[in-house]
Amino acid sequence: MYKIFKEVILSGDFELSSMLRKIDTMWVKNKITDEEKNELITLARENADPTLSIDIIARLDDHEMRLRKLEEGGTSPAPPSEEYPNFEPNHVYLNGDKVTFEGKKYICKLPEHVDKTTWSPKDYPPYWQEVI
Repeated sequence: MYKIFKEVILSGDFELSSMLRKIDTMWVKNKITDEEKNELITLARENADPTLSIDIIARLDDHEMRLRKLEEGGTSPAPPSEEYPNFEPNHVYLNGDKVTFEGKKYICKLPEHVDKTTWSPKDYPPYWQEVI
């Protein structure tokens, strides 16, 4: 199992959160060791293609909302009434966006070469800073 997972991960043709769930499942079923699990998680995070993790409908909805707001004369969508809304899977998050995930508050902190993410703080911690 380990070799198959590693080959898929190195190909880069996978969706990160789905791959992480599969790795966890194989670990729970004792199909891979702790060391193999940790290595596969690290490899998956390093080799993931963000474009494979963004649901096309969510992306289109987000762009449509932003375009509508710009046409109305605004510069960005109105902020949600809640400062840290719950994280939503497949929602497109931008640098500076705030979320609540598993009871903790986070701010999206994307590196310069990344303009958006749909990954949760659990799936890809480097893109999120916990607010304490």
